[in-house]
Amino acid sequence: MVSELEFNLLLCFTGITRQSAHIIEDQTQRVKTAESDTLAGLRAQKELAVAMKSALLRGKLGDFGELLGEAWRQKQKLSPMIATPRIQEAFDIAQRNGAISGKVTGAGGGGFILFYCDFRKKHQVARALEEFGVIPAEFSFEPRGLTTWRA
Repeated sequence: MVSELEFNLLLCFTGITRQSAHIIEDQTQRVKTAESDTLAGLRAQKELAVAMKSALLRGKLGDFGELLGEAWRQKQKLSPMIATPRIQEAFDIAQRNGAISGKVTGAGGGGFILFYCDFRKKHQVARALEEFGVIPAEFSFEPRGLTTWRA
């Protein structure tokens, strides 16, 4: 199942680097002022993380893919700075070409997007995103976890 999940995921660099501190500060301010959308988004993120874990443990990859998309919709409630027009266009391109869902990693505003695709359409999604300037990045799951080294 891990290999199938890996084949269905497409990690892409948006081409945008950003200062995540500004986005985190905005989210923090919204929590402090008890903004209802932000609080609802945070609660939903927590519930979705549990549901995504459950889907993975049960081998329900399709459910995981759908939940990933819902997690993205909920994450956008945390701050209007998370999704940019370029990020939204990348999502639109990916979905038009066969991606089931996706979610920006990290704070948002740029960085990486993780898309969930049927592996048979993954190459189409990657090609269309690359034409748009969003760069697919190679990755694989490592059973020993993250390792680093120095030259």
